Amino acid sequence: MKQEITCIFSLVNMNWSKKRTNELIKSIYMKGMEANDFFNIEKTSWEIFQKEFDFSLKEIQDLKKAKESLVSNSFFVEKLFSEGIDILTFTNEKYPKTLKENLELKNLPTVLYCKGNLELLKKRSISIVGSRAANETSLKFTKIIAQIETNNKEVVVSGFAKGVDKTAF
Repeated sequence: MKQEITCIFSLVNMNWSKKRTNELIKSIYMKGMEANDFFNIEKTSWEIFQKEFDFSLKEIQDLKKAKESLVSNSFFVEKLFSEGIDILTFTNEKYPKTLKENLELKNLPTVLYCKGNLELLKKRSISIVGSRAANETSLKFTKIIAQIETNNKEVVVSGFAKGVDKTAF
């Protein structure tokens, strides 16, 4: 499981468009494979993906770099797991159906970082997002709002970027 998440994390961090990354991951799974298998395929199987995706030279280089980053990314993924953070990919059965139903593949977050009761992902929620470069007043306000909402038993959804998102998390 951790190895699979690390492989997807490596694909996500290639800085491709979300659509391109999601299409690749979806194709991997539709072929009965996992991301871990993708990084270990033989040349003959690689050609199937090459034909389907028409990878550019830069994309091939990105994939090689992603494979090279697996070890360092595994340490980061392990750190997140040790902090009680679950990483859900859009291929995971626990990924919120609401997102899958309302967002096209090109807009679907490839991964969600979750902490706490994953069953809450099925409930109504409030999203708190904002600037990565928020000032102290904004961060205090964010913390207060997130605390009020959690005290009211609301599900708070936030990004994992620094600033407002991480403060709400």
